[in-house]
Amino acid sequence: MAILKISSSLADESISEEMSVLAVISEATIISKRMATTLRRRIKSQNVLCPRP
Repeated sequence: MAILKISSSLADESISEEMSVLAVISEATIISKRMATTLRRRIKSQNVLCPRP
């Protein structure tokens, strides 16, 4: 039973680590998507304000 307990605790730790990594990755992707949309809006507004000859 002790071996099973140790293995289950290790599995729980690895799962929690994977979940935290996935959470960080998802947050990073959301932030990058927001940055991309804001940059596209800025570029569009700049192109409208000063069109290239």
